[in-house]
Amino acid sequence: MAFMAAAGFRVGFARGALVFLFYGALALPRLWPALSAGSGVAAAADTPDLWMHLWAFWRAGF
Repeated sequence: MAFMAAAGFRVGFARGALVFLFYGALALPRLWPALSAGSGVAAAADTPDLWMHLWAFWRAGF
């Protein structure tokens, strides 16, 4: 039983990591101007793209 749970966790974690990389690759070109403008994460957090990608990441089951 524990083996099945551990295997399920590993599969879920790998799937979540792939989803994170995929959506991160999509989001980075849109977020880079805000991150490199000097205002950093605060400006990036104001962009709707960040929240759209985080929501898609959450819905994908990570």
